[in-house]
Formats: sequence, structure tokens, C-alpha cells
Amino acid sequence: MCPQKNQPGKFLALLLILGLISGFSLQALAEEKDPNNEENYFDMSLEELMDVPITLVSKKDDKLFTSPAAVYVITAEDIRRSGHQSIPELLRMVPGIEVARLDTNKWAITSRGFNTMFAEKLLVMIDGRSVYTPLHAGVYWDVQDVLLEDIERIEVVRGPGGTLWGANAVNGIINVITKDTKETQGGLISTGIGTDENALSAFRYGGKLSDNAYYRVYAKYFDRDGAKFSDGGHAFDESDTLRQGFRIDWDSSLRDHITLQGDCYTGHFGQRTFMPSLSPPYMPTENNVIDVSGQNVLARWTHEVSETSGMALQFYYDRTRRNLSPLFESRDTYDIDFQHYFRYGDRHNIIWGLGYHNTGDNTEGSYIMSLSPSSRNDETFSAFVQDEITLIKDRLKFIVGSKFEKNDYTGFEYQPSARLLWTPDERNTIWTSFTRAISTPSRFYADGLQHYLVINPFVVFSFSGSDALKSQEVKSYELGYRLKPADNLYFDITGFYNEYDHLFALENNPTVFTKIYDNKMYGETYGGEISANWRANKNWRMTAGYGFLQMQLHRESSSTNTSTSTRYEHSSPHNNFRLISYLDLPNNLGLNAALYYVDNVPEYDIPSYVRLDVGLNWHVNKNIELSVVGQNLLDSGHPEFRDNSSATAEIQRGVFGKLVYRF
Repeated sequence: MCPQKNQPGKFLALLLILGLISGFSLQALAEEKDPNNEENYFDMSLEELMDVPITLVSKKDDKLFTSPAAVYVITAEDIRRSGHQSIPELLRMVPGIEVARLDTNKWAITSRGFNTMFAEKLLVMIDGRSVYTPLHAGVYWDVQDVLLEDIERIEVVRGPGGTLWGANAVNGIINVITKDTKETQGGLISTGIGTDENALSAFRYGGKLSDNAYYRVYAKYFDRDGAKFSDGGHAFDESDTLRQGFRIDWDSSLRDHITLQGDCYTGHFGQRTFMPSLSPPYMPTENNVIDVSGQNVLARWTHEVSETSGMALQFYYDRTRRNLSPLFESRDTYDIDFQHYFRYGDRHNIIWGLGYHNTGDNTEGSYIMSLSPSSRNDETFSAFVQDEITLIKDRLKFIVGSKFEKNDYTGFEYQPSARLLWTPDERNTIWTSFTRAISTPSRFYADGLQHYLVINPFVVFSFSGSDALKSQEVKSYELGYRLKPADNLYFDITGFYNEYDHLFALENNPTVFTKIYDNKMYGETYGGEISANWRANKNWRMTAGYGFLQMQLHRESSSTNTSTSTRYEHSSPHNNFRLISYLDLPNNLGLNAALYYVDNVPEYDIPSYVRLDVGLNWHVNKNIELSVVGQNLLDSGHPEFRDNSSATAEIQRGVFGKLVYRF
């Protein structure tokens, strides 16, 4: 059961860790064991890394090297050696993904432009459970967390994926995949402390229920320090969260696998923001605490009919509560998804599926922000089909399909795609694609009202939603090339051109001081990403990535909005680069370094910056690992992004140390 928000999180976490240590320490000292049977990706050859399974592109296992999409995988070894302690920070490693930290507990993350704190064109999932919130059309990154040691991989697709995953998978998809419980047997305790992470403690234990059923339970607590403004002032953005969860995996037969998992959390996040008022000083800055909590449970059954046919049925329930002074929201989400794949003849691999999604909210508004109606329930019915057609065996494939959806905001939608994959030999892959994807209006875009500027009691500027909005649309053209010129060297190159229509933007309303959302903006983006993976020798591996983005947005002749197109064009960096090095040293030491360059963001007066992280890992023995990492070492602090409703915080130089003990 999750703790309630009025319970002291720090005391609970300390009590939990002390109790678990005392309960298991004798067993751990009695016998030194291998750390869980966890797979070490650093021991893989480059060829084995290219064969890491990918599920986002076709909803079944593909190989990274022959996936017809712009795919990047963050492996468990990348996570362990990076020194990052959150999912948003891990995404910095992906070329073409823009990760900008607003303060200690808020991020703006997107793929290929249109970045905001709620990047509405990026779909994010954890083990196939969508964490995309329909309230603001985006992701609350402050509550997306798992035990990092339990992550098997993070799959990232840059570009649209609406054909399989539905609305809002417009510019990219992220899926965090955790390990099967059979791979996490035994115990794990980790604890850390640093200048940013005041405290981090986690516990996980895995065991057997029977010869073919395994489980794990975990608990995790973190307490993060607040950031500072450029003038040295305090940003009032401290945060702490306590999270607990479980997972059970059961091979009920040779052909059937059942997974049951769930999590619950409670947390508190500081926020400093402008709060319009009808009394002087009209636009005061206030410090608030956001109280959050949530629970979710997921069940998945997979059945292998034969070597060429199988099916999967998944259900999840998710409940979230978020108490922010302008607006309180509680939300319940139910989702059921069925899919079936089979081979038809010698040339066709077909996958199809049906889905139902239901989300309902209850809100309590204020003068600053409100929704009308205050409660709403929305349904989405969906179906998809995709055929992978072999034109030349082991060489040329054509993949075509479409998603069909009916939602309560825009009615019927379709999202087709066509992909061509050519693998002339084992060292080269060429692919190209065309995709249409859509993003539906958020609850706030449809039903919201916000007063954002008060001059005096008679002059109040507001913006409101509209129930006449169309879905935002993208038509995306991509071309990709993967090359393995040597056994220890790999390149992945992607170019894209996107055409957007019906983009959301505020327009003048007949009421003088009120603006309303409409679809009178369109535009184009183009660019590309390059990544390279070089294994210099058995002890040294390097990865590099570069992304380029150019945006050109326009407004229709009837539009009264003269600023949003320019704001979007200037809200994402044109260039970003990263270089990451993993070096194994004698005596079980590992030296890790990451260099990041991010171009300037003119819209928010964010200058370009270079970030350097350096870390050292030491496997004391099979059970104990120590690590220390210095982050942002080249300057004392720099801003990365700014939201219109808050001041600009600086990301500070930091040091973090961590102990992981397995038994």
C-alpha cells in the first residue's frame, strides 16, 4: 500500500532500508553470489549489440540493425555507467532527442522540435503502459520513474509511429522496458548522496514462487535539492518521492507467459510561479508545493501459437492525483489492447490488433485556471493492421499498414505508413518511409480557461479552449542508412522532412482580452541524426551522436497570431552533439566520460552550452559496486530552458556517489 502524503517520506524510507538490511544481511554475508544473473551489455561484441531486440517498430522482436526506422537503444550497461539517476537525464544520450531541464523537478523533452514542458508530439510508455497525460497533452516527467537497475533497455524511435501506437506518436516514441523477474533474482540495495541528489535509497528483492514463476518487489526514495537562479536566488523546486512496486512473471506453459506488475508513489515538488490576482500587485510570484500520488497495475498474457504465429493481450489501470494550487486533478485510465501476428504464405508477415482506451478526470479549478465541464470521461476505440511483405528473401521488404481510431475530440482518424527496407548484405541497411500521424487536442485545449496576465481589475488577459479543434497532422518522409564498415565500427544515419498542418495556436477572440485555440498554423521541419559506435578494443567503447533541426512555420492568412510561429522556430536548438566513452581499467575499475554540446535557444535567451560528465565505477567484488560521478563540470551553472509561467533556473555543477550491494 502506498504511503499517504501526510506521512514523512524520509522517515519511512530510512525505516524501510534499515529493516531490509537487518533482515537480509546475514544471508548476504554468509555466501558471496553473482549479482543476479543480470546481462552485461559491455561484454557483448558490436555485432551482438546490433542484434538487441527492438519492439517499437513492428510490435514484435526486430533487430536494431535491420529496423526500418530511426531507432536508438539505451542499454542496461549504458544506464549503469552513465551516472544519471533519472529517466529524463538518461535520454540525453540519444541523438535527436532534446532534453532540457527547467529546474530540479521539471524537464522539457521532445524529438525533432516543438519543445515545451508538455511536448504533445512525443508518446512515452513504461512497459507498454502509456504515461502521456491528456490534460496538457504531454508527460509529467517528475513522476516517471522505476528502479534503474531493473531496466533492460530504453527503446527510442525518432519520427512518427502512429500506425502501430496511435495518436500522439507524432515526432517520436519512447518505451522503458524493465527486466523479466527471472533475471533479477536475489537482493539489491543501493544508496547514494550528492550535491543535487540529497539522498537516494532503493531496495529490490526477487525470488521464486515455483519452478516457472518468479517475482520481485522494490522500494525507492529520492530527495533532490533545489536549483538556483542566475542571481543566486533560490528556485524553491526541491522534490522528494517514495515509490514501491512489484512484478510477477509466470510461464504457465511452454507457449504462454503471464506478467502482472504494479507501482504506487507519493511525492512533493516545489514550484515558483506567477499567480495572477485581481488585487495588487496583480502578478505576484508565489512558492507552491505540488502534492502528487498515483497507482497502476498492468497484466499481460502472451501466447505462442506456433513458430510463426502468436498473440498478446494487455490490460492496465492507472490512477493519478496532482494537487497544484491553480488546478487539482485526479484521473483514472483503463486500457485494453489485443494483437495477433501470423505468417501468410512465404511472403507476408501480418500483425493486427484492437484497442480500447478510457480516461476520466475530476478537477477543481480556481480563478487562475479551470475546466468546463470540471469532470469529463473520454473513450478511444482503435484497430490497426500491418503487413510485412518479403519482395526478395533476406534482402528487400515492404511494410505497409494503418491505424484507425475514433476519439471523442476529433472523431474518426487514420494513420497510414509505408516503409521499404533493403539489406544488400550483412554490413549495410537502407530504409525509407512515409507516415501520416496525428496529435489530438488536450483536455485543456478543448475545455480550459486560464487568466495569464492581470493589469488591473478591469484589464485581464485570458486564453480558452475550443471544442472545434482538429487534430494536428504530420506527413513525414524519412531516409536511413546503417553501415558496419568493420567489426568494431557502426554508423546510423537518418534524414527527415516533415510537413505539419492544423497546428494549435492562440487566435484573437471577439472578446478583446481573450484568445482562443485554433488550427491556423502549418509548417515544415527537416534535419537529420548521425550516431556512431566504435569499439576500439575489448576494454574501450565510444559512442557519438549529432542532430540537426531546422523549423519553418507559417500562419494562414486569416490568422491573428503573429508570434507563435516564430516562437516555435526558436524554441529548439539547431545543433546538438554528444560523445560518450566507456573505458575498463585494471582492478575492476571503469572510467566513463560524456561530453554534450547543445546550441542556443533564442526564444528563451538560453545560450549554447557544453556539459562534461566524468565518472568512476569500481566493482569491489561480485556483490559490491561503488561509483562517483561529477556532472556539468565545465561551469558552475547554466540555464537549459524556460517555461512561460516560471523564472529561469540554472542547472548546477554536481557530484554524486553511489553504493550498490547485491546478495
